[in-house]
Amino acid sequence: MDTSHIVIRCLYGGVAAMGFGVLFNVPQRALAYIFVFGALGIGAKLCWITMGGGIIVGTLAGSTVIGIVSLLASYDKHVPAPILSIPSVIPMVPGKYIYSMMLGILELHGTGAADFSATAMQTISSGLNAVFILMALSVGVSIPNLILRRDTFNELRSMYSDRH
Repeated sequence: MDTSHIVIRCLYGGVAAMGFGVLFNVPQRALAYIFVFGALGIGAKLCWITMGGGIIVGTLAGSTVIGIVSLLASYDKHVPAPILSIPSVIPMVPGKYIYSMMLGILELHGTGAADFSATAMQTISSGLNAVFILMALSVGVSIPNLILRRDTFNELRSMYSDRH
């Protein structure tokens, strides 16, 4: 995958993220951030895949980037971090794998015994990929929000000062 292809896909990801932001009625002051965060997430994912990594870990990397930058921007724009992160991460939902799994399920109904195992394995593989990508999306967005919040820092600081 060449650089121009990655840049174009990042721009499409940003436009899609901004579209979901409009669909979810986020404040207009946040739409530019959502565009940038969607493009950053897709870019991180594609860079990881281009370097030879898998799509699941690449999705985790992209959604973690979105989680971190949306948390930092939420302080600046005075909006909750999920308002910035959720529309930004939606373009990374694994539609291709979900569609392949559903087609496989439909094909299993009409296949003979000879093709059944191959179709079943492909269907299971697509379904597991979809599930693990969805889990990577949710973990990548939520972990930075749990770890890097100001409340968490204040709690850790108070716990540390109570011990010493």
